[in-house]
Amino acid sequence: RYVLSDDGEAVSAGSFNRPGSLWGAVGAEIKTQLMKSAFLMRVWFSRVDESEVRLYIAAVKKAAKLFSEAYPDAEFRVLFWDIRADKDEVSIADRLRQEGIAVYGITPAEFPGFLVDPDKYQIAGDGHPTAYMYHLVAQEIVRQFIESRK
Repeated sequence: RYVLSDDGEAVSAGSFNRPGSLWGAVGAEIKTQLMKSAFLMRVWFSRVDESEVRLYIAAVKKAAKLFSEAYPDAEFRVLFWDIRADKDEVSIADRLRQEGIAVYGITPAEFPGFLVDPDKYQIAGDGHPTAYMYHLVAQEIVRQFIESRK
């Protein structure tokens, strides 16, 4: 668990799963059940306020710094999955870019055939990508990487 310090840096403040916390073992199961409600997902879990955005950006900046220190010849990049124009992720991605962090966006629904034959792209009943979808995602990441080098 991280919090934002007074100087805007992400600092560790312990674990989300500490004994007695709301989202401990029992809380995690309750949250899993609550997340099955489309209403609650839209009203409760999907709300992102500015303090959470600032914390997320600070955490990513810290990760980028630690990564660059550990691997000075490598490049740190962020991949947003299912980024859409009507979601908060676009503004967050733009803000990360303003901080000098490379960001890629993958939108599965934009892949040819995704909406027509979803079983080819997602595991039925699970929603995770199939091997074929991972192949397409890898190609898209490579395309975006090459495009960023021009």
